[in-house]
Amino acid sequence: MNKTIIATSSVTHAIKLKNQLDRLKIKSEVIKVDSSKTKNGCTYGVRLQTSNIYDAINILKKNGINYSVIDDDIS
Repeated sequence: MNKTIIATSSVTHAIKLKNQLDRLKIKSEVIKVDSSKTKNGCTYGVRLQTSNIYDAINILKKNGINYSVIDDDIS
């Protein structure tokens, strides 16, 4: 199972995204993203199955939330 991390600008945005994914029955978890994986240092994000990434991105775009997508090396 491939996983992807969607990094957001704040922990609040990550939690809001997770809550909306929960409503869609999409399993995800809020994580602290390793600062070596981001341009802006320490940040938070949501880890989810790669197959669900477009649902998450649509939620973020509808809410005007900036994000970045990071490949996760954890299977």
